[in-house]
Amino acid sequence: GSDVTVDIGCPLTVADYLSKSTKTSAKQLTNDLGTAMRNLDAGKI
Repeated sequence: GSDVTVDIGCPLTVADYLSKSTKTSAKQLTNDLGTAMRNLDAGKI
């Protein structure tokens, strides 16, 4: 068999990104998601 490890970080609240324009919100959400994934990869959960 194989072992699998799945790390799940803190959720992002999409509602936090709805108050700005769609383009601005999408960019900010993308940036925040990238940061969260890098932190998860670095063990900073």
